[in-house]
Amino acid sequence: MSVFKEFLLFLKNPQEIETQVPLTVKAKIIYFLKSLPVYFFLLFISAFFIGIAQIGLKLLNIDEPVNSADPKEIIDRYGIILSILEVAILVPFMEEAMFRLPLSFKKAHIAIAIPIIAFFAGITAIDDMLMLLVLTLFIITVVLLLIVVKQEQLNAYKTKYFKTILWISIIGFTALHLGNFEEMHTPALPLYFLLYTSVLALAIMLSFLRIRLGYFYAVLLHCFHNSWVLLLSLFTNT
Repeated sequence: MSVFKEFLLFLKNPQEIETQVPLTVKAKIIYFLKSLPVYFFLLFISAFFIGIAQIGLKLLNIDEPVNSADPKEIIDRYGIILSILEVAILVPFMEEAMFRLPLSFKKAHIAIAIPIIAFFAGITAIDDMLMLLVLTLFIITVVLLLIVVKQEQLNAYKTKYFKTILWISIIGFTALHLGNFEEMHTPALPLYFLLYTSVLALAIMLSFLRIRLGYFYAVLLHCFHNSWVLLLSLFTNT
């Protein structure tokens, strides 16, 4: 079965992808390379929706919101080396650990994801007391997960709720990046979301690779995506 056909199967029934024949490391690398055209196709499709959003904002006489995570501004602020380390390496590992690693429903993977989620939640807290409360709650959650919850229970939840959790993860990833907009007008929220359909497309592709090949291949694509976006911003000076 071709990569594109498996991707369509994933969209229809994500869990069925896990039942496909396991691949060797060499086969996974080849599969990953063959998946890149699907990735670029999704970005091409998303460009159409981004264009619609831009036209809609102009018709409403609303400026496109400022992106606080603009690659050019990050490079200007930290320099090219630190920007690559942060945007192209550190961020992909952390975001994949938050959103894709727990899709295995394994206790260890969920336990790794929770402290990272706690870290992001903590740094966005409005005061130190709230940050401490958030971190405490997440630590308690990890302890309860490791001690009380059995792997058999998680496997049962996976069988019943996997598709729902998968799409919550995808939408959550997109919403997180939507938060990079510094100022948004409520009536234009649907158009803002369309501006980030490329992130939605990326999240879908990352989830597909996570399930079909494993966590590190999702990280690899995420690193590749962030790298070329960063370098494109550098060389186009936009």
